[in-house]
Amino acid sequence: MPAENMTKKIEESGFAVSSENQGKKSLEELKKTVEADIDQFIVQMKIAENPKEITDEAGLRHFPPFGSSAGGFASVLENEGRLYFKVAACVMEMPAEKELILPLMRELLTINGSCPTFGRLGIMGKGVYATMTYPVDLMMKEDVGRTIYSVFSLADSVDDKLKKRFGGTTKKRTGKK
Repeated sequence: MPAENMTKKIEESGFAVSSENQGKKSLEELKKTVEADIDQFIVQMKIAENPKEITDEAGLRHFPPFGSSAGGFASVLENEGRLYFKVAACVMEMPAEKELILPLMRELLTINGSCPTFGRLGIMGKGVYATMTYPVDLMMKEDVGRTIYSVFSLADSVDDKLKKRFGGTTKKRTGKK
């Protein structure tokens, strides 16, 4: 398919940010568009009546556990002039015992290699998180809710197994947050 036909097809498909609009909207306007979609999801799913109540000064929407045992966040981030939609759901705290770290890393890599979703498991600070980072310019409006749901579902599908095997540590983890 010629590139101009592909661009037209993409723009007709309902992408939240079409290539035509990328040149017309500032990054701040695009960010506000996606943040409004996140807020709409929060209200529709009854996570919070007022999304501002769970939004911090940096714009992260902090989700309490909903539909799963995990809490997490959604945000729109800028990196090198491009916007990304990021969702993360906490799976568990990192174990303090050093002998558990390598087996945990191996298990996370194994799950990532066989996971039938775009979300992945990784480490952020002192925790294991299910995450997904998605370029805003490739998103459709529906991707906001689907991405949040997918990440939290991934966290919920693995947290019990991982906590049973690697959680319940006897030491408190020290170091960076």
